Amino acid sequence: MQYQPEQIPVSPAPPPRRPDTPIPTRSGSDYGAGQAPPPVPPVAPPPTPPGVPREFPWKTVIIFGGSGLVVALLVFGVVFLLVRGRRAPEAERPREEKGAAVSPAADAARQAAAKRAFEEAKAACANAADYETCLAAAALREATRGEVVELCDALTDSTQRDRCILEVALRRGDEHLCARASESVAAYCTSVFQSERAKRNDDLEACLAVPDALQRESCFAAIIATKDRAFCGTLPEELRERCAVSMIYRDATGNPELCEELPDPAERESCAQDVVRESAPPPPLDSDGDGLSDDDETQRGTNPAHADSDGDGLSDGEEITRWGTDPKNADTDGDGFGDGTEVRAGYNPNGEGRL
Repeated sequence: MQYQPEQIPVSPAPPPRRPDTPIPTRSGSDYGAGQAPPPVPPVAPPPTPPGVPREFPWKTVIIFGGSGLVVALLVFGVVFLLVRGRRAPEAERPREEKGAAVSPAADAARQAAAKRAFEEAKAACANAADYETCLAAAALREATRGEVVELCDALTDSTQRDRCILEVALRRGDEHLCARASESVAAYCTSVFQSERAKRNDDLEACLAVPDALQRESCFAAIIATKDRAFCGTLPEELRERCAVSMIYRDATGNPELCEELPDPAERESCAQDVVRESAPPPPLDSDGDGLSDDDETQRGTNPAHADSDGDGLSDGEEITRWGTDPKNADTDGDGFGDGTEVRAGYNPNGEGRL
């Protein structure tokens, strides 16, 4: 007889529970004494129905990916600004003017104002007796004041035009503008820039390469003035004597006897004259330029800051040294006519009669 395994009855599987259905619980009284309630099996999430794709974690990607994108954009922006600042075209860079940076906007505004002023002056010159002279004066004035080299082209006189270009180039500190002048003035203009550059860099070799002789010597002397006498011995033989002469001129101010060391008699005389001129005391201060020193005016009771203290049309110096009138009294002789009026009319400001 064939063996038949014992058939164990199997209870049917309970129907699937919905996730929102509460799990039935039993109180402790439902179990026997000493019996612990059976553990509650964990509830597994419902399986994803076939054919429905899993949701992509956009939130996570946005949070972390977005932060990285912001950092990358910030880095790119900083690098871009640095590169742009280093490679900014010349027109966008501020230029230096008397130690201060001049912004492109301020520079453009000044040039525009100068051009407007020139056009207004040009229109006014139409009524002038000498149109060309009036126009030239306006062009030179506005070109240098506004540093607009294009206005120099309105000057028909070549000498005035060269002077205008040189002035604008030096004011703007723009060596490239030198090329607009005539050949000789352009060479001088370039020499000025080369000389100043060599002095800033303490480059004696560059000084000696300056085309203009006057600028070359000025540059040479300026660099030598910062050295000691031993420096001359380090130079090529052809430069040692020039260096020694410059040193003597420099040091003779405090020691006039050094002038005797110069080999050329004309140089010795020139050195001695320079020493006398530089060692002479400065003239008395005359703030108002009326011919009387400030100390003299203080003692006399006149105004050292005003050339005509009594306002009679004669300066304080004229009244004291020429006419003998009182610089503090507009009508010295008290006849009702001012001292200046009487002098201009040919009458004596100190009494009756004519001059």
